Amino acid sequence: MTNLLMNGFKRPAITLFEDLDHPTIPEHPTIIANGSQASWDLGVENAETRTSNPLGVEQTAQIFPISENPNIQITFPRKNIVLLGFVLDRRPTEKNNVSNAWLINGMKVAGSEYAAADAGNDGNGIIADAVSIGSYLGDNGLSLPLTQGTFATFDPATETTSFAVGADGALKFSNDLLGKNISLRVARTLANAIVFDEGPYSRWRMTIRVIENDLTTTDFIFSEVTVDAAASGTIDLNEPTMPVTFRPIYDGSGCSYVEVIRGQKAWCREALAE
Repeated sequence: MTNLLMNGFKRPAITLFEDLDHPTIPEHPTIIANGSQASWDLGVENAETRTSNPLGVEQTAQIFPISENPNIQITFPRKNIVLLGFVLDRRPTEKNNVSNAWLINGMKVAGSEYAAADAGNDGNGIIADAVSIGSYLGDNGLSLPLTQGTFATFDPATETTSFAVGADGALKFSNDLLGKNISLRVARTLANAIVFDEGPYSRWRMTIRVIENDLTTTDFIFSEVTVDAAASGTIDLNEPTMPVTFRPIYDGSGCSYVEVIRGQKAWCREALAE
């Protein structure tokens, strides 16, 4: 039996975002991993009235709020393109035929020929003799230019400081590049990719569901929030987690920007047997 005296919030369990700016389905839920941590700064600014007691000592007679500037910081367990879109105010969108580049940097040439990339692997889809630029690291420690040849007729034994690009990223190098470090940039077109459009991608209804010791749920429902990119700080690509700071927006309905509802108990759902 739960100790009612000690029952209380355990930790956030669900952070749900409904996209208020979705172009076709307003309030469409955006699926991202639940935040692992959440903190809510009320941002309250108080004013106070001062008076004197019978001994002439100044005292506080009353304190009352005159301003609220709240923010909610949620730490997500993994960075991804959706969260980057949150912070950059750019909507991730699937797009076909996207111009891009296949990149190799500092690779040591171990052989004169390299196989093509299999379907789904980086490099697959590159056309033979795609426009490319390359360099190799000379004995003087400087980057020196490579010459691109024609893949079908490229002969590693007769070419010098040269390379060629075949279909799906197959590669050939002249023999004098064996043991050298090279870098390449190969033009390609991706059949489909995720890109950022111009947005907007900045308005959500946010619900933070907190679980109590006895599994009772309490929802904090913010009718509208937007990302505070400045307060979200640096995007550290070395760290897996990503903190994002949200600012509640008061929409003029009611007297508060948040609704708190304590409801039923959480439970784990299981699919019915087929």
